[in-house]
Parts: sequence; structure tokens; C-alpha cells
Amino acid sequence: MKLPENTQDLKQRLDREALMRRITERIRQSLELEEILACTVRELRSFLETDRIMIYRFSADGSGEVVAESFNSNRLPSLKGLNFPADDIPINAREMYLNSRQRTIVDVSAGTIALSPLDALATGQPLASEEMHYRMLDPCHKAYLTAMGVQSSLVLPILHRQSAIANGYTNTCNTPGCLTRYDAENNRQTHIKLWGLLVSHHSLPCSISATDLEVVQLVTDQLSNAIAHSILLQKTRSQAAREATTKPHSNPAVRSDKPAIAASFRSNCCCFARQRWQALHQQPKKQRSPIGYKYKYRFSTVGRKFNSPFIFPRRFRL
Repeated sequence: MKLPENTQDLKQRLDREALMRRITERIRQSLELEEILACTVRELRSFLETDRIMIYRFSADGSGEVVAESFNSNRLPSLKGLNFPADDIPINAREMYLNSRQRTIVDVSAGTIALSPLDALATGQPLASEEMHYRMLDPCHKAYLTAMGVQSSLVLPILHRQSAIANGYTNTCNTPGCLTRYDAENNRQTHIKLWGLLVSHHSLPCSISATDLEVVQLVTDQLSNAIAHSILLQKTRSQAAREATTKPHSNPAVRSDKPAIAASFRSNCCCFARQRWQALHQQPKKQRSPIGYKYKYRFSTVGRKFNSPFIFPRRFRL
């Protein structure tokens, strides 16, 4: 006989399902990344009940900026829009975020940090089971969080993946925040970039359950998909803008100038014909008769072709 679920467990499960449904629906409804990130941090902070949820985005030079944030103003100050130097996050930590999708959980009061990788470091394949590895917190890291008023933190990497055929063209880079993995079985290569971090801060010591960590990981994966769609949308918009500026007659100003250019061309042709006719008419009769007949039909053709008001008669004598 199956016992009914505990009321608290049932409520938590329903909350997790509702959270995923709201975030997924927001991603489907909106094409703007800024709106998706703002909704995600707001929903996650309500779910985890922490003092700050922020999304930290890396720049090309290794520095970073807080691009989205939801925080409790009575506990912690806002960090949105602030830029942080590249050495705030060590290179070895970035490599672990990128190579094994490592999550970190810090308890400042206990002086410990829990490391939870999702992928194998060598192959990048998902691990069969999620494990927690504990070690002592680095003194510099502890002092850094204490100065910010943080007693517990959770950090998850946000990755952007771009897959292509192995012998095709893929945008790769040699920066520390990028990695290319090859799948010989499927003849594909995947370019992985450390796009940013999802960070949770709390001003008091708190613990996070394995179930809640799983939910936050699912949300982070949804964010990775939304970022990939946003980058693709930006490329499509940029390509459309370039085509709009280079496509012939796509500019209304060019289309409006076309009749004026044609009229000017007809006028110039008529002036040229009139000048030639006057020059021939001023020559002696013996010199101009052969030439006059030579140009007679040519001028008549030019005049008719461009609807010139200066039409030459078909028969004339000089």
C-alpha cells in the first residue's frame, strides 16, 4: 500500500513544477533576453527565498558585469550594472565551470565549499551520479564574501553551446572561456563558451537541498537555450539589416530618384543632338550634305527613343 505524500513535500514538489512552468512559458513568449533574465532571477529568488539572485555575464577580456538581479534591499545592496575585473574569478575556477559544469556551494561561517561537477573532466560526458566534494574555503574567497555581507552562496555556470559538422566551419576561439569538443561517433564538434554565472547570495547561513539544486540546474539549462536563441536572433536581425542596405532599389530615396535620373539623361541626349545639328547646319553645303544624311536617321532614332520634344523630320535637305 502506497502512503500519501507528506504535505510539506507535496507543496515543495508543486512549487518546483510551477516554477519550471512559469520560466518555460516566459522563454516561449518573449524573444528579448533581458526580459527572460529579469523573470528568471525574480522567480528563483522567490523559490529559494534568498537575499539575492543575480546573473553575471563575462566579457571578451575576462571581466564581468551583473546584467540581471533580484535582491532584498533590507539585507544586501544592489550590484546590477557593476563591472568586476577578470581576476575576481580565478582561471582555474573558470576552467572547472567550463570543463565539468561544476557547481559551488559556500558556507562562510563553517569555512567550507562544496564542489559538485556534472560532467567528466576529460570527456565532457555527464557523470552517472552527482557527488559533493567538500574542502576548506580559501581565505581570500572568505574575506571577499564577508566584505559583501554574504554568508552563503550558490554558483552555477551558464554555458552557450554551438554544434556543427566536424568538417564544417565553426566559430572557435583560443580564450580561456572557450572549449571545443569533438564527437567522432556522430562526426560533430561542439564549441562551448562560458557565457556567465547564475549566483545566489544570502546574508545568513543556509543550506540547499539536492532537490532544490536540481531545480536550479534545470532553470540554468533553460537559460542556456534562451541565450542560444537570442544570439541566433541577433545574427538574423543583423543579416537582415545588412541586406536591407545593400539590396538594389531597397531604399525609397533611390527609387524616387530614378525618374529624375532618366529625365536628365533624356535632356542631355536632346541637347547633344541639337548641338550637333546646329554645327552641321553652319558648314558649307558641299561639306555637310554627306554628313547630314549620315546623322539624320541617327538623330531621329535618339529623339524617338527618349520621347524628346526635338524630333527631326524624316526627310530634309541642307
